[in-house]
Amino acid sequence: MQVYLLRGADDDGALRPADAFDWVGRGGTPFVGVWPDPILAPYAGQVWQGLDCSVLSAATDGIVLSARAVAALGPFVGSAVLHPVLVLGLRYHWLNVLDEVDALSDATEGERVAGFLVSVRRLVFRQAEVVGAPQLFRVPDLPAGFIFARDQAVVAVEGLSGFRFDLVWSLSGGGVLDAPGLGDLGS
Repeated sequence: MQVYLLRGADDDGALRPADAFDWVGRGGTPFVGVWPDPILAPYAGQVWQGLDCSVLSAATDGIVLSARAVAALGPFVGSAVLHPVLVLGLRYHWLNVLDEVDALSDATEGERVAGFLVSVRRLVFRQAEVVGAPQLFRVPDLPAGFIFARDQAVVAVEGLSGFRFDLVWSLSGGGVLDAPGLGDLGS
């Protein structure tokens, strides 16, 4: 059993709202409600490749998925909400994971400010909570856009483009020291 940090591949340009007003109150926070389809675009000077999984604005805002990715992850979405967005005229979905699992052990290494992790050296999960966790989940100690995936979700998207899964914890090896995607969470 393993836990991965799910993010979009670094080689696809990050997307941002074409109109910043469309995104007010939505970035990096769980959101439930009516949301008009905002239009997303690559940052100036970046070329968007139209991968199945793309980074939204910043690592803490989560990911945007193609219809193929939504279909592959369908059985594992749980209570997540898929908000429709338009990217260069194509329909995509922002994955807003609502399943929160308080699974981090006190052995987690990192700096906390006001109870939240602001930098991470090693995430250590409690086995009992991970065993019962959904295939896609968040932890309350980190920004909402940090999505964690278990083994079945990783296998479900094999062959799709743009997904990046960085191993952060395994039952046999524990927490991975200085795992990619973690570190200083403010950058």
